[in-house]
Amino acid sequence: MVQRFRLRPMFSCVAVAALSVAVLAGGCNIIGALAAKTVGNPDIPAKYTLEKVPTLIWVENFQNPDLAEQDAILLAHAIEDKFKKKDLIPIVGMEKAIDQKNLRPKEFRTTSIAGIGRLVGAEQVLYVDLQQSGIVPVMIGGSFEGRAAAQVKVIKSKDGAILWPTDAQAGYPVTTETNPLKGTDPKNANDVRVSLYDYLSGDIVRLFIKYDQDEVPERK
Repeated sequence: MVQRFRLRPMFSCVAVAALSVAVLAGGCNIIGALAAKTVGNPDIPAKYTLEKVPTLIWVENFQNPDLAEQDAILLAHAIEDKFKKKDLIPIVGMEKAIDQKNLRPKEFRTTSIAGIGRLVGAEQVLYVDLQQSGIVPVMIGGSFEGRAAAQVKVIKSKDGAILWPTDAQAGYPVTTETNPLKGTDPKNANDVRVSLYDYLSGDIVRLFIKYDQDEVPERK
């Protein structure tokens, strides 16, 4: 009589186990992806929370204040508008400080940042030293791009104390640039400048608020 042997289904068991692990792993990835899509990226916290007191946004190029005055005003207005839309702090318009500068130019030139704040009734000053800003031509395609760099700090008007950042007296560095394809004709250089200060003002305001990275506008 021929004895028949029945092989144990070891391979099948191993295959089933491996398949189960793969399914579980895949399921975890799917769940993780769904969770990330549902919950989104965690909010980015504010680097400093401004006190809700009258605040002057003062922008200048410290080394060449007269040379960059128009750019400073454009940036200050963009920052003011973004703060007003969020209704975070009471804003003292930069025009009040400019009026004081025009009334007494010699005295104003030697007035401290805190002193400027006191002149216009602001309890704190969000000071932006616009160290670099400009529209430069791109070699390829005849287009333009904007580049800017600034140092940002918050100063108490009463005594000139730096409220933030406490570990960097010069301020917190912020840089930005536009997409070089933004401008294709010299007449569009001004559009690039407007976009540049829109981006830079957004980057500055986001230093003081909690925000979702997904909500940051795409640079054009």
